[in-house]
Amino acid sequence: MESCAVICEFNPFHDGHAHLLRRAKEQTGAHVVCLMSGNVVQRGSFALLPRHLRAACAIDGGADAVFELPASCVLNNAAGFAKAGVSMAAALGCRYLAFGSECGDLSLLQQAADATLSPAYEEALKDCLARGLSFATASREAMAACFPALGEVLACPNNLLGIEYLKAIRELKLPLLALTFPREGNGYTDTQTVEGRFPSSSSLRTLLAQEPTHPLLPSAVREACEQGLCPSDGEKVASAVLTLLRRLSPEEMALCADVSEGLEYRLLKAAGECRTLKAFFETCATRRYPPARLRRIVMNATLGCTAQDNATPPLYARLLAAKRSAVSLWENASIPVVVKPARAELSSRAARQFSLNTAACDLFAFTLPDPEALKADMALSPLIF
Repeated sequence: MESCAVICEFNPFHDGHAHLLRRAKEQTGAHVVCLMSGNVVQRGSFALLPRHLRAACAIDGGADAVFELPASCVLNNAAGFAKAGVSMAAALGCRYLAFGSECGDLSLLQQAADATLSPAYEEALKDCLARGLSFATASREAMAACFPALGEVLACPNNLLGIEYLKAIRELKLPLLALTFPREGNGYTDTQTVEGRFPSSSSLRTLLAQEPTHPLLPSAVREACEQGLCPSDGEKVASAVLTLLRRLSPEEMALCADVSEGLEYRLLKAAGECRTLKAFFETCATRRYPPARLRRIVMNATLGCTAQDNATPPLYARLLAAKRSAVSLWENASIPVVVKPARAELSSRAARQFSLNTAACDLFAFTLPDPEALKADMALSPLIF
């Protein structure tokens, strides 16, 4: 039976992710493989609860198997994250790639993807970036200037990521058929809950901080809170992160992806002066360097992850959870599938990628209410249902 990969930072806070998994299964009639960030996520922060609990929620939500994208692949800009995701999907032998988008229109996203490759758009983008705009804002303004009918498409974060998936499939010449479904529920940054709509993750994070036992929160989240496994709090490792940054030279900081134009000096100066991560990011953030980009840089620097590491595609696939009926899905995978970490046989490059992911997991543990409640990375076996 064919399989369909769904790339999402599966989050039990957002029922729309389970809706996406179910829609993918209904449309393709295939096994659904969820490719998920682990204990660090693409916006450069820690996941709110551990990956194995989120993987269990994904299985409950309709996935047949859940694989973890390596941390070095996750801590990328949209283009890098998309390339990593589609590369793993193809390596696992998936036939389809499904993703959510605000517009839900594959043809429109393909038009926008084609437009970003035009000389007119590339020139307009350079001009916008030269004005000090962030990449996301510059992309939107450049598209609106060159192709007015497509300008609003780039105003939505899931549309943007979908466009990068389509571009990556084309660039890497992968045999993947793309599908997109409308993103359900409140907007990405909405902080209010609205009756009858899937609440955004942002609104439920706000609710979690105020009332961890609130009935609107998923039961998995409430149970994780009781076990000391939720919520994570990056400020708990602020002293360790800032100390590590202070030990770096400008040359070492410059090895991180997205560090350019002397940004390394600004980051190291702030690391020496700030006492919290919140203050650090407030000090460093500019229109050109928004907080998410800075968080990825800092996470990469803390883990010792270089731009070359970020650009390396997934060299293994870590299984987090699966249904027994789906265990044959990865028999013909072109990269090693890690089921028992202690027994994994990996190349030196894949072993480095694996070790960077382990470092991210180790750091994540210290952000939890009870670090000892989380199993060590090498001791964590996949959940089989």
